[in-house]
Amino acid sequence: MQKIQPAVDKPDRSITLRPLFLEFFLAMANTASALKRVRQTATRTARNRAAKSRLKTARKSALSAIAGDDAAAAQTQLRAAISVASRAAKSNVIHKNAVGRLQSRLAKAVNAKAATAKAATAKA
Repeated sequence: MQKIQPAVDKPDRSITLRPLFLEFFLAMANTASALKRVRQTATRTARNRAAKSRLKTARKSALSAIAGDDAAAAQTQLRAAISVASRAAKSNVIHKNAVGRLQSRLAKAVNAKAATAKAATAKA
């Protein structure tokens, strides 16, 4: 999919050296309470981004462990991913049903991996 370019040339804000709250501050905030909300929003946005990043990293680690040869490592990574996902759901970073779906799919893959490993050792 291609990105749709805006009709008006706007500065690229994807790479910025300014703190996130300044982006919000420059857009609005005329009262003290509005400034406080800007600071709160910046803090929460940073926290949510970090939590989502941790979740993505844990998911990738679990998937790479599942793709590998070691079933025990896959089980360990599954436990870590479930823990991170549950914390993300608890703070409403990601919907609880999405977390449940992620956990179910990862567990299903790990169980299939364990069954394959068990069958391979039974043949030998």
